[in-house]
Amino acid sequence: MTRKHDLVIIGQGSAAFAAAIKADELGVSTALIGTNETKGTLLGGTCVNVGCVPSKNLLTVGVSYYDSIREPFGAIRYGKTKLDFKRAMAEKDALVRKFRREKYAEVLKGLHNVEHISGEGRFVSRDEVKVGRRTIKAKKFLIAVTGGDAGACTIDDAQSASEVVSAAVASAESGAWVKVPPVPGARYGGEPTVTSGQAG
Repeated sequence: MTRKHDLVIIGQGSAAFAAAIKADELGVSTALIGTNETKGTLLGGTCVNVGCVPSKNLLTVGVSYYDSIREPFGAIRYGKTKLDFKRAMAEKDALVRKFRREKYAEVLKGLHNVEHISGEGRFVSRDEVKVGRRTIKAKKFLIAVTGGDAGACTIDDAQSASEVVSAAVASAESGAWVKVPPVPGARYGGEPTVTSGQAG
C-alpha cells in the first residue's frame, strides 16, 4: 500500500515535533515516522524518555541528598535524611510519562495534517520511504533523528546532498546534537564531521 504526503519527517523527538507543528500550521500534508528502541516508550525522543528529563531529575535528587548528608551550610539545621531510591525512580517515571503525554501525545492529537506512523522508516527510492509493509511517497523529507553515527559521506546527486544537509541544519537550529544517520546509497569514509552548533 502506498500513501502520498507532501512531507515525510523521520523521527519523533523534539526536532521532529517542531517541524510537524510548523508543517501543520502551514497546512502541509505530513507523515511523522518514528520508533523508539526503549521498551515501553511510545512517543518522544531521547531527551524526554532516557536523556535530559529523567537524568536531570535523578541528578537533582542526588545533589539534594548529598547536600543534606554532608551539611554544607552551618546556618541550616539538617535532620536525618534517608533516600528512598525506589520512590525516586517511580517519581522519575511519572515525570517522563507526564512530559510524554503533555508535550507529545496531546500535541499530536491536535495536528490535523499530520499522520503519525509508528515504525522504522527506510528509503527505498529518492521519493519513497518504507515502514513495514507500507510505502510512503513524498515530495520532501526531513531527517530529524540523532541516533545515527556521524560520518563524512559522498552523494552523487547534488539535490539529495542538499536535502540531507538541510535536515541536519534544521535539527541543529532546534538545539539538537546532530549526527546525520546513514543514508542508503551514500558512500561513507573519512573522519566524522560534527554539524551541530553545540560542538565545543
